[in-house]
Amino acid sequence: MNRSQSLLARIAVAALALLADGGAAADVTLSVVDATPTARHDGTLPGIGETIFSADVHVEVTPGDAWIAGGIVTWPGTRRPELYLYYTRDPNTGEVLLTAPGFDNDAQMFGTFMSEPRGQTQPARFQAAAAVGLPHDYWGGGPEPRAEPDWLDVAYIESPVTNTLGSGFTQRVTIDISESAYAGRDLYVSTAALGEGHTLLVGFESAAGTRTPPAETLRWGFFAVPEPGTGMLLGLLLLAWLVWPRMRRRAGFAAFLALAVLWDSRTAVAQTALVGPQVRLDASVVPQKYLRIGWGRHPACRS
Repeated sequence: MNRSQSLLARIAVAALALLADGGAAADVTLSVVDATPTARHDGTLPGIGETIFSADVHVEVTPGDAWIAGGIVTWPGTRRPELYLYYTRDPNTGEVLLTAPGFDNDAQMFGTFMSEPRGQTQPARFQAAAAVGLPHDYWGGGPEPRAEPDWLDVAYIESPVTNTLGSGFTQRVTIDISESAYAGRDLYVSTAALGEGHTLLVGFESAAGTRTPPAETLRWGFFAVPEPGTGMLLGLLLLAWLVWPRMRRRAGFAAFLALAVLWDSRTAVAQTALVGPQVRLDASVVPQKYLRIGWGRHPACRS
């Protein structure tokens, strides 16, 4: 058992002790889904879909098994110092609400939080009915969860343990890129490995455990993908201007421009044709590497 599985087992040790009967093996699968399209745009979180983006982690539990615990930790990207995690805070104390943030408005619903498995927009997910225990952090070995602007490290558990919870959404992570150099850039959620030309803004390891060990983990992140054809376009236009004979300059200019646009659109179509809002991603699905959630403004939030 690796370190993350060991830590997750430590979260659920009481429940596992009660159920350590050597039962049949079971599976739990994690996937990440774009959450931004579910915003109400009620004015309480003005940047949602423009500079604030959100993703949900879904847990799929084998029938007959039960979800009991989860964990999440940030892993390095280019987040510092200009990319921040957004949290809902208690209006009276200013305390970060890592569970049961509220369902009244976007400012509450889109804070980074954890819950028992529920439907993506089910009211109970955001309220005390699905609140979880937060005994310690998930990865660092500390006695308290960490919820900071540039770091998240949280372990959580069903409390009290009932062994009745099945599949659903257990994590929501929201980032604010308003102060980032990547604001206005093409933005993606992905479970794929970082590739050339793709900048990892912030990454996470999510974990889920059931009453039948072992736990499952998934690494995913928010990526910025630069426009692929900009440099090509400028280069081709310059080449056309310098080398094309004067008598055919207009035709040559048009031809090079068409080639540059074709090159640019080819990559854009490859990135977007197979994905869309709330398409569930899985690392085993090779074509669906990147789920676009913004092109300056989230497609679902454009007027």
